[in-house]
Amino acid sequence: MESPSPLLFNLDKDVNDCVRDFYRIAYEQPIGQFKHAVLDRFSQLLPIDAGFWITRSELESPFWDDDSFAYQLPDGVMQHYIDHPLVAAQAQDITIALLAETNTVRNILELIPPEEWLKSDMYIHHCKKFDLEYSLVAVSCNPVNQMMNSMSFVRGEKNQPFTEQDKALAQFLLPHLLEAMRINILNVFRAGDSDEKAFRAVVDKHGYIFEAEESFINYLTPLGAITDNHLDLDGVSGGKYQHLVRFNSSQRNDNGIISIEVICRDQHIELTPRKRAVCSLLVAGLSNKQIAQQLFISPATVTNHLKELYKAFSVTSRQQLIAYLMRQKDIILDALPKT
Repeated sequence: MESPSPLLFNLDKDVNDCVRDFYRIAYEQPIGQFKHAVLDRFSQLLPIDAGFWITRSELESPFWDDDSFAYQLPDGVMQHYIDHPLVAAQAQDITIALLAETNTVRNILELIPPEEWLKSDMYIHHCKKFDLEYSLVAVSCNPVNQMMNSMSFVRGEKNQPFTEQDKALAQFLLPHLLEAMRINILNVFRAGDSDEKAFRAVVDKHGYIFEAEESFINYLTPLGAITDNHLDLDGVSGGKYQHLVRFNSSQRNDNGIISIEVICRDQHIELTPRKRAVCSLLVAGLSNKQIAQQLFISPATVTNHLKELYKAFSVTSRQQLIAYLMRQKDIILDALPKT
């Protein structure tokens, strides 16, 4: 399901700035502080009192403290949920329902009728205890490695219920939150002498891909270096693909986590002044319509420029292009808005 049009909630400078800040936070914050920092920024635009963000390779088993992030909630909130089997069971039922429509933000009362929800064990024994009165929820699946993200944005009883406008805004921001998280993970694990023009991935010692930029996948898959989400690590490190890539690796916390970067011979890309301007405005958070107004061209022309930029940088989404351009200071630095 595609994200609702930004025009549903009058995309303005505040939204532009928020999206841009997600990506800045991704590069600036250590992985242990990223989720808190980015939800702080999210809450400045769409006020919430609390939240949950669980990231795992599957969501069928119960959530635990060590794989769950609870935003603005006391220690023990996840343990309390675990200690009540009926609460945990209902949470899993909600997750299963969300898995049927991944990447879609729903109000909890769309999944469970209000009269049923207010009588449920989850609401009575868990939500009331921690003042989790109103919730927007979503589950996403990373197409690269099937990593799952379960997210809840929550308001307390003294706050206002979420509106359809709030839900539309959360839906628009969701892919940017998830892409910023991918960048944060990749940024944390990259080698110390990282080239800002490199395409990157994080793998284990067997070559299983935890995270990868789309460009990394797009360059290596046609060579046969990636099969079923596994990288031919020995082949890359042994020189099998040296005609194409440069390989760097490092281990972190003795867990055998390896950071890989690849650079292609033809990576240097010359952009026209117009395309450089489109890149700069895109990174500044402007919509296609706003970019067209700034450059005195039609929205259709902006769309064509973006398609050509996707091809040039081997990306397939707006979020991926923004993420890549954020590292290309020679393309965007001079035209970034002054703050």
